[in-house]
Amino acid sequence: MEKVHHFMANEAKGTKIVGAVSLEDMVSKLKSPRRVMLLVKAGSAVDAFIDKLVSVSDYFSSVCVH
Repeated sequence: MEKVHHFMANEAKGTKIVGAVSLEDMVSKLKSPRRVMLLVKAGSAVDAFIDKLVSVSDYFSSVCVH
């Protein structure tokens, strides 16, 4: 959490960046329609992250993995 707060108070100050300290916090800040794009190498870690992401949200409009 400390890194997020530091980044938001410094590098992100005055920008449109919204910080989140947990996955649940991030999901709660997403406006509908919720869209998430992951730009990572596909594999079991990505699949596990998507499963966790979907589990903390009632609804996602789309999840796109590239």
